[in-house]
Amino acid sequence: MSSITGTLSKELWNHRRDVIISRFQTDDPKDIARDLGMDWTSVYRWARKLGIAPKGNVRRAHRNQSCNIHYFDQWSPNMAYILGYLFADGSVTEAGVTADATESDKGILEFIKAETNSVLSIKTYAGTNGTKTYCRIHLNSKVIRNKLVELGMKPSKTYLDDPYPNVPEELNGHFVRGFFDGDGSASKDGTEIKFIGTIKFIRGLIGSLVQLAGMKEAKITKFLGERATWCVVHWHHRDDIERFYRHIYPVDGYGFCLERKRARLAGRLARPYRVNCVPPAFRRKGGMAECQQIS
Repeated sequence: MSSITGTLSKELWNHRRDVIISRFQTDDPKDIARDLGMDWTSVYRWARKLGIAPKGNVRRAHRNQSCNIHYFDQWSPNMAYILGYLFADGSVTEAGVTADATESDKGILEFIKAETNSVLSIKTYAGTNGTKTYCRIHLNSKVIRNKLVELGMKPSKTYLDDPYPNVPEELNGHFVRGFFDGDGSASKDGTEIKFIGTIKFIRGLIGSLVQLAGMKEAKITKFLGERATWCVVHWHHRDDIERFYRHIYPVDGYGFCLERKRARLAGRLARPYRVNCVPPAFRRKGGMAECQQIS
């Protein structure tokens, strides 16, 4: 270690070591160098000697200009929304992260591209059954990749039962809105909200909506996929739909969303309140419950 200690005092050497170890994986080395009164190339040399940076690779990762590599370092409403969408329709790779959407929902990827200042184009490709066209965006940054893993989004998440992430309470609605636009759905008449996901994640999602939105607990239906156990959760009661709507579309502003999903729920809430109605999913063939309308 003598090659990096030189004539530094023990106190100064320990200070620099501790700062570099704690900040190197998340902060720009130039910022670290400025704070420590060092040349930025020396920060890389220390990191390599301390065993926290492979030669050359991290330097290129921090010089990456294809997108804002520090976008996910700070929580914000838009960041929470994008993170929620990535938990639904994103995938962590060795090089970074990808996000997919149907061609009709390409606007989500355009929003992600603009927010992250990505210079890479959005690609289109045919689905496996050949009936739909999909779009994909790449954020090729190992800095972003590592940050997303730190936030709880793991590689091969589709086949893992990872828990609901630690989202700041004031931003939970934005995160849920992003996940809703990916792996959530609203029936055409707005009388049903549905989510699909892995068990631990969905349990955490339900807990956040019960605690922060005031919704009721909902029953989870499990089913076995090819390589993982999945589950579905539904809400039908109008009060729950209204609380859900207020949580993810707050009156003080909610940013980007898939308008067709928001409009379905808004349309349901705009209709007169009805009681003693059986939701469409539970109506038996050949009959329909009587409804009492409240004007």
